[in-house]
Amino acid sequence: MKKSISSILAVCILLSGRLSSYGQSGQGLVHGMVTDSLSHAVLEEATVSLVRLPDGRLAGRRTSGRAGFRFRGLVPGNYRLITTYAGYVPDTLSLTVAPVVGNREDTLAGVWVRIRLQHVSQSLEEVVVKAAIAPATVHGDTILFNAGAFATRPYATVEDLLRKLPGVVVDHDGNVTMQGKKIDKVLIDGKEFFLGDLKVATRNLPAEIVSGIETFDTQSDQSRLMGIKDVATTRTMNIKVRADRKTGYFGKAYAGAGNDDGYSAGGTLTLMSPKGMAMGVFNSNNINNQFSGGETGPVQPGTGRQRFTSGNLLFQGQISKKLMTTFNGTQGGQDMKMTQTSHRQTFFPDSSLVEDRQSRSSSLSSNRDLSAEVKYQVDSSTILICRSGWRADNQSSGNFDTVATRTVRGHSPVGAGYLSNSGITSNSSDGSGYSFNNILEFNHHFHKKGRDLSISLMQSTQSRQLGSGLYSRIGAFDSAGNAGPPTWVHQRSLQQNGAGNYSASLSFSEPLGRHGVFSIGYSANVNSSRSDRQSFDYDSVTGRYDRPDTLTTNRFSSRLVTHRVSAGYNFTAGKFNYVLGTDAEPADMLNSNFTRDSRIHQRYVNWYPRANLSCNLATGKTLILYYAGAAMQPTIDQLQPVPDISNPLFVRIGNPDLHPQFNHNVNAIFNSFNTRTFRNIQAMLSGNFTQEKITGAIHLLPGGVQQQQFVNVNGAYNLLLSLTYGFALPGKSHPGNGSLDLHGQYMHDIGFAGQQQTATNSGGLGGLLKLNYHPTPKCYAEGSADLDYSGAGYNTAGGSSATRIWQQSYNLSLSYELPLNLSLSSSCNLRATAARGTAPSPTVLYWNAAVARKLFHNQAGEVRFSVFDLLNSNSSYAQFTTTYSVETRQANVPGRQLLLSMTYNIQRFASAHGPSSHGPSLFEK
Repeated sequence: MKKSISSILAVCILLSGRLSSYGQSGQGLVHGMVTDSLSHAVLEEATVSLVRLPDGRLAGRRTSGRAGFRFRGLVPGNYRLITTYAGYVPDTLSLTVAPVVGNREDTLAGVWVRIRLQHVSQSLEEVVVKAAIAPATVHGDTILFNAGAFATRPYATVEDLLRKLPGVVVDHDGNVTMQGKKIDKVLIDGKEFFLGDLKVATRNLPAEIVSGIETFDTQSDQSRLMGIKDVATTRTMNIKVRADRKTGYFGKAYAGAGNDDGYSAGGTLTLMSPKGMAMGVFNSNNINNQFSGGETGPVQPGTGRQRFTSGNLLFQGQISKKLMTTFNGTQGGQDMKMTQTSHRQTFFPDSSLVEDRQSRSSSLSSNRDLSAEVKYQVDSSTILICRSGWRADNQSSGNFDTVATRTVRGHSPVGAGYLSNSGITSNSSDGSGYSFNNILEFNHHFHKKGRDLSISLMQSTQSRQLGSGLYSRIGAFDSAGNAGPPTWVHQRSLQQNGAGNYSASLSFSEPLGRHGVFSIGYSANVNSSRSDRQSFDYDSVTGRYDRPDTLTTNRFSSRLVTHRVSAGYNFTAGKFNYVLGTDAEPADMLNSNFTRDSRIHQRYVNWYPRANLSCNLATGKTLILYYAGAAMQPTIDQLQPVPDISNPLFVRIGNPDLHPQFNHNVNAIFNSFNTRTFRNIQAMLSGNFTQEKITGAIHLLPGGVQQQQFVNVNGAYNLLLSLTYGFALPGKSHPGNGSLDLHGQYMHDIGFAGQQQTATNSGGLGGLLKLNYHPTPKCYAEGSADLDYSGAGYNTAGGSSATRIWQQSYNLSLSYELPLNLSLSSSCNLRATAARGTAPSPTVLYWNAAVARKLFHNQAGEVRFSVFDLLNSNSSYAQFTTTYSVETRQANVPGRQLLLSMTYNIQRFASAHGPSSHGPSLFEK
């Protein structure tokens, strides 16, 4: 297989050399000299910017030297050359770039110019200066980046562009954050298009179509309607499309094969017009989603050996002047096989349990998702919105475990103690389900500014059916090593769950004075859920599962009815905005256990106070202080008093006596963004106090079996402090950005272990440094260093225990374009974990590398040879703590993977004034 891959690679590179040789004469050149208009002396250190017309996109920026300046590899067309130098009047020159004949780059080839700058003190009859667009502007919480100021490679994606923007961080999974806030919504020219996975937008839209990236705090539709600003914890990104890229089509197709029958194939196609967009995306691979036309990042792939298939269809259309619709559909599937080892130590007042487990599992799942949104603009002041969503899924799984548990008395070493149980467990399941939801909103603006009305109706339905099988044999031992009778479980179960939710709400706002708005609201909600489970044990006489098991058979339902009344006042004047309000919610909950003929009826009132103060200290600087309280209802799994014995050594059971949990949150946030220096800061101090917290209490049963039941506790709280500082690397052409994130946390948690209350005091400190450097579009480097320390102390009446964990992670990604259309890329991740106690301390270096060559005269094709886990050293290792335990897990991952692939990009646009040079658009008649 290795010889065949090498042979194919050699043939592709040889062939691509012939194909691409036709395009080398299509590269343009601009070079010249900057001098003083009177003395004719050469001006060194002058800044020369080349802007492509008509879109204003920055083609490059140079610092003029004694030998002048030079722009190579330009696409033929019209440009504007802008030259600035301290003490001189800026100069603007329009020029046309034609292809260079052959490879000549002397003074007779391309466009050569001499720029003569005049002193500011000189008397000029007329000076006309057309300055380049600022790279970024700030207005309130909105930051707008001019995409033309951040050069990208041909066929680069929006994600590639985002990585170059200051204050924006893209992690290895493609999640995007801006000043510490996650991007949770993506718009196209202000219209919502991506209702599901936002990475479909950032990884498939080309940077070529983008004129600007706008980010602002996410607000609800009702908040935008009433002008009452929410305290946002997330941000929205609006992608502004260039005027000459609003009509056309673009996409790519790729396919690759490698060793161990590895493969990846897929593609995307997008059609655009001023009246709408349509996009299709497809991907299938069996290498853990590590490749989709390019490597996805340096961090380790998911555990197990996984095969994915997914398809997305997205559509947005302006049906008429008043009607707009958006539709997203997804079909996906996953097949995974995994082996895993785990080590868990659970602390009790006078002892601890140390569990070692080995498991083999497989799972097969598929899902189908549909979501749609229809907006009807009745008139200039009234809009009707309907949103619908539907999801169906199927899954089957099997798992086989071997486990051994030791009991350790007091604070003896973990290797001491005695074997308390050992055994095997086999689980299988096969289930399917669906969910359906609808939301209808009516929003109306009255003639008086600030007077608004909003009415909404909501419905959701869920249903799920699950069949499962369980076989286990557990042997118990006493402290002397004597074996007791083994415990057998051999049964099959059928469980049917359902839920329905219906609500109606009304909100009205009325202006009070010049700067205030008063709002009131009412909503009614009915939430019903049920769970029916029937279990049958195996009868060795009949050879059938026909013996009812009363312990795990149960019929349970829960019904919650709430009425919520809200009132609030919003005041905005100058730089200040504050909001005061509260919600009162009487609730009536009825839990019915039909199997045991018991009912629990609870009535209570939830309060949701809120207050926030926002101040614009200066341009790009804001300070926000806010408090919010919220109740959280227990789920049906937490309420249903039926034991889950799928893990016979760790049994879970619900509690119908649970009360709602109430959280108090206090936050202080400072944001700063300087558009001139790109220096940005976010500081946040957050506190959370929880009343009636729902937690799992652990009880130790005979034979080393642990039983977890959900209970309410008081006294849990946590504090969080974070500081993020972003900065631009020095240079006149924005060569890179950096960020430093410092964070600390302290948490006090309450639980129960062995009938006694436990207190866990845990904390952590850490820092993350990230740098990216891109001096030219052909070179990109990104690196990060992450260091975290966490510790936890477990206090009970019988003593205390502690764990401490150090974790380090270092990432480095490099890519560079060489002559002859070759490019190299490499990414590596070094992870080191040092821990005290029973856990190992592994160090893992995961390294990916690739070599690629562009094909054809327009570089639309690419042949690529990728190597994942070059050192064949990857291992999936995770360590974490809970209220009363510390656990480590390690699972199998794919080894070294080779992949030879081919990618082809297509695009054609019609400009704002007519068809582009690439040919007519699909949308033209």
